[in-house]
Amino acid sequence: MRRHILVVLALFPGLHPLGQQIIMPPWPRKSPPTGLKTLHAASLARSAAYRHNPLTTTAMPQSSRPSHPQDDVHRQSLEDPTSFWGRQADHLYWHKKPSSTLVQAKTTLGKSGVTHATWSWFPDGQISTCYNCVDRHVLAGHGHHPAIFYDSPVTKTKQTLSYAQLLDEVEVLAGALREEGVKKGDVVLIYTDRGIPARGYTDGIVRHRWRQGTGRVVGHSFIAYAPLLAGAATVLYEGKPVGTPDASAFWRVVEEYRVTSMFTAPTALRAIKRDDPENARLKDIGNRRGLRSLRALFLAGERSEPAIISAYQELLDEYAAPPDEGGSHVIDNWWSTESGSPITGRALVPHVAIDAKRTGRHPPIGIKPGSAGKAMPGFDVRIVDDEGNEVPRGTMGNIVLGLPLAPTAFRTLWEDEERFYKGYLKRFEGKWVDTGDAGFIDEEGYVSVMSRNDDVLNVSAHRLSSGSLEQAITSHPLVAEACVVGVPDALKGQLPFAFVTLSVASHPTTAVPDPALEKEIQELVRAQVGAIATLGGVVQGKGMIPKTRSGKTLRRVLRELVENASKGDFEKEVSVPSTVEDAAVVDVARKKIGEYWRVKRSEGKAKL
Repeated sequence: MRRHILVVLALFPGLHPLGQQIIMPPWPRKSPPTGLKTLHAASLARSAAYRHNPLTTTAMPQSSRPSHPQDDVHRQSLEDPTSFWGRQADHLYWHKKPSSTLVQAKTTLGKSGVTHATWSWFPDGQISTCYNCVDRHVLAGHGHHPAIFYDSPVTKTKQTLSYAQLLDEVEVLAGALREEGVKKGDVVLIYTDRGIPARGYTDGIVRHRWRQGTGRVVGHSFIAYAPLLAGAATVLYEGKPVGTPDASAFWRVVEEYRVTSMFTAPTALRAIKRDDPENARLKDIGNRRGLRSLRALFLAGERSEPAIISAYQELLDEYAAPPDEGGSHVIDNWWSTESGSPITGRALVPHVAIDAKRTGRHPPIGIKPGSAGKAMPGFDVRIVDDEGNEVPRGTMGNIVLGLPLAPTAFRTLWEDEERFYKGYLKRFEGKWVDTGDAGFIDEEGYVSVMSRNDDVLNVSAHRLSSGSLEQAITSHPLVAEACVVGVPDALKGQLPFAFVTLSVASHPTTAVPDPALEKEIQELVRAQVGAIATLGGVVQGKGMIPKTRSGKTLRRVLRELVENASKGDFEKEVSVPSTVEDAAVVDVARKKIGEYWRVKRSEGKAKL
């Protein structure tokens, strides 16, 4: 039976304009190739499974094999990149096959005179992404297969677009661009509406994949391109994880479309936990076997705390694909806009990079909640100190990448090589690409991304990552989400200050948490990170943690608000980036900080 991939996109109204990406007209057509209650000691004990110390936790039981296919594939991609990536390129249709796979050289910057390494993949090859994604499927007789399913609980609309219909739309757009004088090699930026003008279409096909988010790199690689490359059906879900109509939205889509792999951001799962702390909606659908198709839950876009990974792995084990069908896995993976594909993760079918015809499945590498998996093909991940020297396994440091980067990654900035060097290579004198992230690699090669470098707190000369503190806080089963920022302290330099959202149906309105709850949170932080990390304060509230449209927490905004409050400037404006999802959240945070300060000041306990 012909396999198809299902991709579901969660479109948050007002956040993700559909199709906000660079689009080029197609190359000339050719024939396709052949062939979330008060909690005390007892309930804390019940949450033990969710606690995690990234420096001591070991992976869940794995195979005793000396190596895993993912390790083998990664090693091959670094030892012989030319052969490895040449084989992958053979799976695509080239209008002109490249004469070489990888060319490495040096370039000298005109202004500074600095020389640094450059690289180019398939330099003289000619390929059309559009042809590989659309045309060839129609020419191969699959034009009647669905390409796009549009599911909108907002407008109560469901539509379908076949591959043949999609090709018609592509040709119309290409013609319009040509009429405007667009030529091959030009760059075109198109902003489209949030709907699709599709005609009705039905199909009973089996679906195999679901992923989320077009407004960022995951959307380009794993939503816009990958499903179409595989001849898959893409479901564009225009709605939210909650509120359209409730916390069952994602699970309804899984059931209705028989989704096997879901790709979303941890923020979405936190929202579901906040509105449905007992996961009743998921369990309702799971009890009627509506989630049996789900084989994988991919997470990306921000750091996934161990509690959320452990909780959802337990749910998948009970309600999703059974063990005799390969089971179901939570797959945390780490990307960057610049990487174009996962830098680390747990590969479900790594062997296909070596033998594409092999049909058997190999269990993925063991799960380590809090880790984003191991390095993926083409990415040489290292941890170095501020001088660029590698540090021992398990030691926090700067996460860098060796050169060259994988073919999916960027090689420069558009017409600005100087800025590329200054932004990514200069810090480590061209030896490493600076990712801007901090973390560590353990003895088994698992990578834990703890925070951005500028989110590292300096407490009494100890470097603490915001991620490790947030990880400890969210290990409390009543905490759905946490954000930690550093605030000035005359004695310690900085103090960790936390914002928490609880996973309860009726969230407390006071900004100051229940003393028992705050004590339990402090105990978790001290136990998992150390006494040096004792929180300087905890503010609780709903809808007060600002994020970007792609789900990243804007810690800098909260840090500015707390710093202003420490000076008594509660109403002082802060810099809010244009990428903020909802600017009103900043005002909620400001009010909560003000309330917290007034209460603590009246108690003579203000820590700010």
